[in-house]
Amino acid sequence: MSSSAIFTHLPLDRPQEQIRLVEILPGSSREPIRCKLRDALSNGAVYVALSYQWGSSADVDLKQIELNFKPFRVTSNLYAFLLVARSKRETTSLWIDAICIDQSNIAERNELVKRMSHIYSTAREVWVWLGDLSPVSPISVSKMFDLSQPAAMPDLSERARFKIQKWRNEGSQAWLQTVQSICSLGYWDRLWIVQEFLKANLVLVWVGNDIVQGTEFSAFIVESANPRYLYPPRPVFVSFEPQDSHDQCDLLNGIIDWEMITVS
Repeated sequence: MSSSAIFTHLPLDRPQEQIRLVEILPGSSREPIRCKLRDALSNGAVYVALSYQWGSSADVDLKQIELNFKPFRVTSNLYAFLLVARSKRETTSLWIDAICIDQSNIAERNELVKRMSHIYSTAREVWVWLGDLSPVSPISVSKMFDLSQPAAMPDLSERARFKIQKWRNEGSQAWLQTVQSICSLGYWDRLWIVQEFLKANLVLVWVGNDIVQGTEFSAFIVESANPRYLYPPRPVFVSFEPQDSHDQCDLLNGIIDWEMITVS
């Protein structure tokens, strides 16, 4: 394939005011992933920002998609997300750094990296893609994190405690294995998570085909890290307390707690 046939980004007219947004075009599972990329003014744009782990960028691990009708290569982890999002007929405008930033243009890349915090904090939603855990998860992720019941308990933390205690009474440890799998993912080791995840207005967590509300995900992880639920109970010493404490910060506390538990 000649280099002229490969997709190349056109420079942004106003790089300090513009971003690019990508839309996943409809298609069957047999068709290649096709996306449309466009420029937009960052102020006033309505979009969803994707937070994910890049994964390997080695040539052997790259997958090909079509971007504005030309070939473009992405990492396997991003490709997996695009497949799932297309299967759900998602046509939302997305900010995905690997696609929306011209990675070969150092000046543009540096400018947009400086604006990352603003990009994620002004997104309508942030979608956190954790990959597909179905091969290692003994329980449905959407079922585990569903905290819609019991309705008599208004607080999500109470509902999470109720659910965990119910499983403990039944002698089930499937939820523990799933939480351990989630908390050991490399996603949580990324420095960028601070501005991508913590500054989000609304978070949806994608785990394979399952989509979980960020508030329910956070409440369950935090409660599951409580030492009284572990076998045997162990003390937890680490906390993460940024200035703007809210659900996402609580979640990171829970992730760090789980990492301490795993290595102890």
